[in-house]
Amino acid sequence: MEFLPLNVKMESVYAGLSPRLGALAIDLAVQYPFWLLANWYDDSPWRLLNFGTDIIPIVILLAYNICCHALWGQTLGKRAFNIQVALPDGSRIGAAQAWRRELPNLILGAAVALQLILAYRSLDMTRYLTMTPNQRDLELSNALSPMLWMIPLAWFAWEGALVLGSERHRTIHDRIGGTAVIMKKFVGYVPPPPVPVETPEIVSLPNGASSGPISAPPAGISLPDDGIPRQP
Repeated sequence: MEFLPLNVKMESVYAGLSPRLGALAIDLAVQYPFWLLANWYDDSPWRLLNFGTDIIPIVILLAYNICCHALWGQTLGKRAFNIQVALPDGSRIGAAQAWRRELPNLILGAAVALQLILAYRSLDMTRYLTMTPNQRDLELSNALSPMLWMIPLAWFAWEGALVLGSERHRTIHDRIGGTAVIMKKFVGYVPPPPVPVETPEIVSLPNGASSGPISAPPAGISLPDDGIPRQP
C-alpha cells in the first residue's frame, strides 16, 4: 500500500486529533435537531415505535457518515476544517471504502439496538407511558446494562489514542476501510519523481587500472586518448 509522505513543504499531510474532534462536534450539532424530532414521538404504547425513536439517532449518524463520505469524501464538519477521507495514496474514496470504514460503528449500533430491545421487553409499558419524560429516561437507563455506555466510551478512547500515537493518525476504522484522513489540499497530490542519479563514467587505463570518474580537465590541460591528463 502506497502512502503519501508525512509532510510536504513543512506542512503536515495527515489530519490530527484537533481538526477531527472539531469536525465531529459540528457533525453532531447538524444531526441534533433530527434527534430532538425523533424524541418528540417517544410516547407510543407500542414497544416497537418507542424502540424506533431511540434507534433513529444511530441510523441517522451511520447514514450521514456513509453517504457524505461516499459522495464527497467529507462530512459538513470535515469540510469546515478542510480535511477529507482519502485513500492512503491521496486519491478519492468510493462507496466501498465508505461502507467498510463504518463497520465498527455498525457493530456498535447493532449492540446498542440489542440492548434497547432487551430493555423495552423488561418494562411495564402501561406504567412507563404515565411517567414524565425525565422519569422515562431514568426508567429506561435502569433497565439498560452499564456495558451499553462503557464499551462505546472505551472504543472512542482507543480511537483517540491511535490518532495521537500513530504517525499518520489512522484509527481502527481507517485501517479497516483502507483510508486515511488528510488535509484537503493534498487530495490527489502526486509526489515529484525522484531525481535521477547519474552514474560517473569509469575510464580504463592502458595497464588495466581504473582511473575513477573523469571530470572535465582544468583550463590548459589536454586529455589525450589514453585518459591521462598532460600539459600541452
